[in-house]
Amino acid sequence: MGKPVSKPAPKLARIAVSIMLGAIFLLMMQVCTAHADETDIEGTFVTFGHAVTWDYTYDDDYFTQPSDQYNHDLARLSLGMALAAFRDTDHPKAQDDNLVDYLQDMGFSHIETDTYASEPTAYSVACGLAVKEIDGTPVVVCAVCGGNYGKEWASNLTVGDMVRSMGFRDSSAKIQEAISDYVKRTVPSGEAKLWVVGYSRGGAIANITAADCTESGDFEDVYAYTFATPRTTKEPVAYPNIFNIIQKEDLIPKIPLADWGFGRYGIDRLMVSPETDTDCSEILNRASE
Repeated sequence: MGKPVSKPAPKLARIAVSIMLGAIFLLMMQVCTAHADETDIEGTFVTFGHAVTWDYTYDDDYFTQPSDQYNHDLARLSLGMALAAFRDTDHPKAQDDNLVDYLQDMGFSHIETDTYASEPTAYSVACGLAVKEIDGTPVVVCAVCGGNYGKEWASNLTVGDMVRSMGFRDSSAKIQEAISDYVKRTVPSGEAKLWVVGYSRGGAIANITAADCTESGDFEDVYAYTFATPRTTKEPVAYPNIFNIIQKEDLIPKIPLADWGFGRYGIDRLMVSPETDTDCSEILNRASE
């Protein structure tokens, strides 16, 4: 049985939306260092009925570096992909177009987004899968849908009494099965690196997925960047290759409650906040410059 959680009041919902958008904008303000082999990417995502476009930078070299070395350029790129993986509820027949364009612009192929075509249910989860060979090693990417997901919201509140939050655990199992099946069909050697990203609910699912794929040893390396990530487990492990980027005042990363014993896999990296950091404006001005 899941722990009952009351629906947030409208005022709290508006605050959560404002914080979520603020978290996105704060991270996007960061400046990336240019490299000769970089490719400029224009990514689009749809949230709260509005289409937003950002510029990103892609470089194959991101995946020749150790996954436990935090890469801010890769973090921004991962955020862009996690946002592009949002559903477009106004155009359900083409709801994965933003993600497909994003993956193609980075040079990934064998793109699969079939899960977006299914009607969302409380325990469904959509994702995009693709692969690209970099320096002789296939890099498989999995972008988990974390926005505009309709009925899937219900599983956020299904906590249960196991080690992991039930809704996130069960959805991650589906994602891991999809990744395994995809690798069997697209990577003949079976040897590959994995890049997994997600935002909000998608971030929690990506968090568990990255932990399991790191622990299994099935991949040569696992690069994981999650955003606005809810807590996922009562037995957190500080995997050095999983980075959870969180805005301090965001409500979503505070559930399920720490008082219930929950934490996250990997390492949390907290963004500055006007509410908690007196030097927030100074830091943002330096980033803007």
